[in-house]
Amino acid sequence: MVRVARPRSSSRRLTSSAREALEKEPAWIQYSVTRTAFGAALGVAIPWLVIVVYKAIRGVEGMGLGDVKLLAMIGAFLGWRGVLLTLLLGAGAGAAVGLTLIATGRGRRDTELPFGTFLAAAALVALFWGEGFMLLLGWRLP
Repeated sequence: MVRVARPRSSSRRLTSSAREALEKEPAWIQYSVTRTAFGAALGVAIPWLVIVVYKAIRGVEGMGLGDVKLLAMIGAFLGWRGVLLTLLLGAGAGAAVGLTLIATGRGRRDTELPFGTFLAAAALVALFWGEGFMLLLGWRLP
């Protein structure tokens, strides 16, 4: 019987490297019930506080509760360090896109941007490259 060798496709390489990356648990993520609960609670508390303060100052809602739920899930999976890094990266990316839209004349100060997309992308960055960003920011790792 003759075997024909097929070259590995790029999608197979991508999925196998993603699988390998997910199998290696980052050292800064430590799972326990208390850490998971604290991460989820922090993921709820920070955006909820932003919603309340923004509404008190401006009189309109600036963020929906979907972002709160998303950050609670991110906090449960990535812990309190991960939720803080996700917020930092997501807010930075959202601000960069917003400022770019304003500078190019395609947006105004009141242009609404979906924050959840920036949070989701930032959570992936935190999952795969979080340790490097934390070291770059000078955060002490466990």
